[in-house]
Amino acid sequence: MARTFTLFKRKRLSRGVFVYAGELEKEPKTDRISSLAYSIEQNSRHFELWKHSQPTSNIVLTGDFKGFLGHSAEISGSHFVASAKRNGKFRSGWTFEYMSKSYKWSVSLMNRSWTLKDEGDNVIAEFDRASFSISKVGILKMYEDMDDESFREMVLITCEIVHRTVKSTERKSGGGG
Repeated sequence: MARTFTLFKRKRLSRGVFVYAGELEKEPKTDRISSLAYSIEQNSRHFELWKHSQPTSNIVLTGDFKGFLGHSAEISGSHFVASAKRNGKFRSGWTFEYMSKSYKWSVSLMNRSWTLKDEGDNVIAEFDRASFSISKVGILKMYEDMDDESFREMVLITCEIVHRTVKSTERKSGGGG
């Protein structure tokens, strides 16, 4: 069974996102706080993944983009440090290492989705970008056994890093999205 999350922009001009459990068409207007699972805050050099569980919220992952163009990142959790890097100068996908295993986000140039695969080419997760929505970013489905909460959180944060890269590439090339 897939674990599904829906991502929405935090604010119109913000680079952050709200992450809700489940597949939603619209962002909850009432009871938003209790249905919020995570939020991601980021700027050009730093990012944080916040876990929300009533009555508290706390940072579970932090990271910094490295290099002049930010084509790599170091991600820290409570029990690990991981690395991520862009798959190529002109590609939007990213590869990350977690617990000595490599995972790769592949971005399709022909549609609005991307796939996360492990070293054995098994599909771990898929992200489908929302079209025709000002606030909805998209839906993330995780297919592998995601009992490892830290790994699930790595998938969330790296998915948003890929989204950030895709959006940046589109802006530079004059595309939409």
